[in-house]
Amino acid sequence: MRCRRGFSFLSVLVALTLVGLAYLILIGLPGDAGGNPSGLSNRQLTGSPGLSKAAACRTNRLAAAKALTTWAVSHPDRPATLDELRSRRLLVQECPDGGRFELAGGQVVCRRHGEAR
Repeated sequence: MRCRRGFSFLSVLVALTLVGLAYLILIGLPGDAGGNPSGLSNRQLTGSPGLSKAAACRTNRLAAAKALTTWAVSHPDRPATLDELRSRRLLVQECPDGGRFELAGGQVVCRRHGEAR
């Protein structure tokens, strides 16, 4: 009788499942590792539409700040302005609550929600 070597597909699948569960228990879910970019907990976000719009505004302001930094590095001969990004359609998202982004003291601020903290 021939001896079978190696692992069956089912045993490998069970082992990977156990490793994945151990990872989730020890490390946490992938969304929890980097933190919430809005700075608000999930309970706060689901409690009020205004809070979720403020969180989305904060995320969009941070993205606008990164776009400005990228523009400044890529085009050192031109000033980095929000109007320049808007005209080239590089700044796609604005405040979901109707505010407008502006530069104030090197920070991207929203007329409605203030500056990113």
